[in-house]
Amino acid sequence: MRRVAFTVAILGIGALGACTIDRTIGINQPDDGGAAVLDMATWRPSVDLARAPAPDLSPNSHSGKVDFLFMVDDSNSMAAMQDVLARSFVNLHKFLLAKVTAEGRTVDVNLGVVTSDYGAGTTGAPGCQPSPGGKAGRLQAIGAGAKQGCLPPVGANFIHAVFAPNPNGWDPKDGENNLPPGQDFEATFACMSAVGAQGCGFEHQLESVHAALHNNIPENKGFLRDDALLVVVFVTNEDDASASPATDVFDRNKAQQYGYEDSYSRQTRFAIVCGPDPGAFPPYADSNGPLSNCRPAPNPNASENYAGDGPGKQYDVSRYIDFFTKPRWQGGVKDDPLRVILASIAAPADPVTVILGNPATPAGQSYLQCGQLNENSTPPCVPLLQHSCTNPQRPVLFGDPAVRLSAVVNAVQLHTGSSICDGDYGDTMVSIAKIVDAYLGL
Repeated sequence: MRRVAFTVAILGIGALGACTIDRTIGINQPDDGGAAVLDMATWRPSVDLARAPAPDLSPNSHSGKVDFLFMVDDSNSMAAMQDVLARSFVNLHKFLLAKVTAEGRTVDVNLGVVTSDYGAGTTGAPGCQPSPGGKAGRLQAIGAGAKQGCLPPVGANFIHAVFAPNPNGWDPKDGENNLPPGQDFEATFACMSAVGAQGCGFEHQLESVHAALHNNIPENKGFLRDDALLVVVFVTNEDDASASPATDVFDRNKAQQYGYEDSYSRQTRFAIVCGPDPGAFPPYADSNGPLSNCRPAPNPNASENYAGDGPGKQYDVSRYIDFFTKPRWQGGVKDDPLRVILASIAAPADPVTVILGNPATPAGQSYLQCGQLNENSTPPCVPLLQHSCTNPQRPVLFGDPAVRLSAVVNAVQLHTGSSICDGDYGDTMVSIAKIVDAYLGL
């Protein structure tokens, strides 16, 4: 176990000039690279007092409110992972609420779900509407793949529940929750997070979350609270493809320009660069082994109305890093960026390996490889992104390298995560709960 310290400068300006107060955040990081756990012994919230009201730095100054947003990939290979998520959620719930009972706290929770279905550029694509389309960052009161008999929360597209010490330990307070009659907290989350597997295959995980928290979406009204801790959990087995609605990179008629229309040729290949600076797009060919030093492709000029002429075709990840790490007066989601926790249940960012294979290989099976590029053969032989993880006992749990998503999650000071290929996500749920508990324990 190693301990990593971060220092946050809090600037104040008054009649006597500027002063700086340093606060150190201690993060206990396991030596094996596992999930980080926050040590709150000397931490206090940070904010720029030159631009925003002075925060209350006294103990227990938090509101006890937590907004949990789960981004659940609803593309066509995700059904098995959604089942694992639903089973694992109990670990977050029971750990956090056990602490509530033991320490006499009250925790006020909002919990919502969005999907990765946001459309695909100016034209759309098979299974994808033009962007912004699909679910477009709207909170899902009930998942498209929910079991018969599932009920949505009452009066909102998200769960609201206040937990306080009680003999049972886990149940929200009567009269202070919007759970449907006869359906408990965990079952309602399972109904919401069963989002199905019919969403757009060019996943916009980051843009869906950005829209949910940034745009004025009627279905999301009341979810994001100014005085709450924000926890965003990404559950996905592919990397992010968030791009401007003006881009044509997903256009099926642009094969000569962009290559075969699949998630490698139109998504990953124009979203990352590898090798020494300035880097190069991964090849439209077999890479002959793993590529080195892969990272998000820069696209600093990309905006909602910009087609993305390069080098990357997707939004520059700074769009999302700034949103999560800057204060609100600089375009961030929170006045204090340390009130943001990001977690990912995704595939490792390495290795990034390109092979030639059959794009119609059924999900959960090893790619049927081929020897010579031919987009028009039956079946076609085209470049494919090799999975960076597969569960050996359950091959339907697999994932492709999440280079862009990992860059964003890791840029936030309070973050954790695990592999989408794990047979259980309980450890990640507990890790999230520990960070939240440490924050609320101030």
